[in-house]
Amino acid sequence: MAVMTPSRSVTQPRDPNDQSTPESTAESTAELTAELTVAIADDDPTVLAAMAGLFRAHAGWQVVGTATNGNDLIEIVEATRPLVVVSDVYLPDGEAPLFSRLHALDPRPRVVVAISARATASLRRKLRDAGADELLRKGLDDPVAAVERLLADA
Repeated sequence: MAVMTPSRSVTQPRDPNDQSTPESTAESTAELTAELTVAIADDDPTVLAAMAGLFRAHAGWQVVGTATNGNDLIEIVEATRPLVVVSDVYLPDGEAPLFSRLHALDPRPRVVVAISARATASLRRKLRDAGADELLRKGLDDPVAAVERLLADA
C-alpha cells in the first residue's frame, strides 16, 4: 500500500504591501525550494512508521510517501520526485532490481539508501552495483544521519 503525503507549497503569493526587494524575495523562494524530501519503503508497518517518524522529527525533512512494496515505491518516486529514497532491501518487488529501477529514473533521486537486517559485504557490493548509494544495518545505523552525510558528500 502506497501512502503519499501532500507536498507543502513552495511558493507563497506575493503580498501587495510587501516592501522587500526582488533579491530578498528570490532568496526566500530559494530557501523554500531547498526542501529535504524523502520516500520510504519497508514491508514491516512498525519499521516503516519508525523510519518515517525519525525523518519527521528532524527539522527540514518532509516524508512525501511510504510504501510496503517496490512497485508502490516506484510510483511514489515518479509522482513526488523526492530528493532521497530509503528502502528495505527485501521488499516484495524489491532487492537489486528495485535499486536498478530507482537508478534508471529520470530524474534520479539524489540519494538512494538500502536498509537490511542482513547487511553483508557481498550484499553491499550487489546493491551499489545496482545503484544504491549506501547499505545500512536495520535497527543499528541512523538513516537520517547517513542520508545527511551522503547529501553533504554529493
